Amino acid sequence: MHKAVLRLLKIAVFSLLLAGNGSLYAYRIEASLDAAPAGTSVFLTGYYGDRVLVIDSTRFDTFGNAVFSGASLPQGIYTLFVPGCFRYEFLLADEQTVGINRKGVSGNAQTEAFAAFMSADLDKTQAEARRELLIKQHSGSFLASYLSAMQPIQTPDDLLSDEPAQMLSRYRYMRRHFFDRFDLSDAGLLHTPLYAETIRYYFSNFLTQQTDTLIAAAYNLLQKASGNSETFFFVMDFLVDYSLRNDVENIERLHRFLQPNRCMLSEKALQLLPEKSRKMGFILPDIFPHIPYQSFNLPQVNTKFCIFYFWDGACPRCLSDAASWQKLMNKHRAKSCTGIAVNVQTPRPATITLDNADLSIHASGFSAYERMFLTNAYAKIVLTASDGEVLGIFGSLQALDTFLKQIQL
Repeated sequence: MHKAVLRLLKIAVFSLLLAGNGSLYAYRIEASLDAAPAGTSVFLTGYYGDRVLVIDSTRFDTFGNAVFSGASLPQGIYTLFVPGCFRYEFLLADEQTVGINRKGVSGNAQTEAFAAFMSADLDKTQAEARRELLIKQHSGSFLASYLSAMQPIQTPDDLLSDEPAQMLSRYRYMRRHFFDRFDLSDAGLLHTPLYAETIRYYFSNFLTQQTDTLIAAAYNLLQKASGNSETFFFVMDFLVDYSLRNDVENIERLHRFLQPNRCMLSEKALQLLPEKSRKMGFILPDIFPHIPYQSFNLPQVNTKFCIFYFWDGACPRCLSDAASWQKLMNKHRAKSCTGIAVNVQTPRPATITLDNADLSIHASGFSAYERMFLTNAYAKIVLTASDGEVLGIFGSLQALDTFLKQIQL
């Protein structure tokens, strides 16, 4: 009797943990395909931006059943795929137990509602009405976010004529409201076929390919994506890639706008920010957690922060930015900031140094620094704590100055 009660208590506690933390949901996708011979391969695939990734694969048993299971997956659109035989696309929400067969899908309310909507034989007007109804019924859910992103922008009736002035006004309206229903900061949408394609269409087909126009649009998109670090960096990488791949006059100006503004801050640095700034899109855990301080003789024992300037004497941009870095150091030195200029040029230069640095050294033998911090002919500014933990990697001095002001040294 006591063992049975104890078992029920354990089950109850585990259920409460699952209910209190959505990240603990595990996925279980059961596929049933009677016609599939035993041993037939079946794949579970998912979207990420403009890529389709294989999540897992298994084989059907002698009864035509196959099961995928594991730690929870990001909400998104996934596909069950049997090469040459069967393909079924479905929505995976927070509750991730799904059954799929030739008749359709069973699972949570969002998954079933999406399947019913996609399979319904509706004309355009009916589809829009049904979509709006589902968005209201499932308000705040991933299903609602995805259906909203699918919804086209409605042009006001007074802008529908083909008069030149009206056509221009319609174009301006559509450009201004293009992302009204598409939440660029929703990381779940990254796992759908919509995200990358929507940005690509807007950026390459909807905008005039003038550099100033593209820079303004890039800034606008980054602001819209900045509610989540993953979406922010996806949009940033997409735009940088676009600036490198497209042959537009003066497109390097777009690249120069984007590349220096890449900024990575660690979780420790995030805690230093005021509460209102902690959700800024450029927050991202750092992949370089420490600087090996045994390589340096720090000049100050009361250092709270170190600002490393990794530069190359053969890099004109590095030299032109050096004066600004030195002014920044002079500004923050009284607030326990130590400036360390690290020349990563190989072979070692004979005379080139930076004035006003607390420590100016040559990193001969530390080629990893060059790979980490000196890319695309830009100096890298690295902020560390007194224990050597990297707090952030900054592509621009302005971004670092803003951060130092925010943490109110």
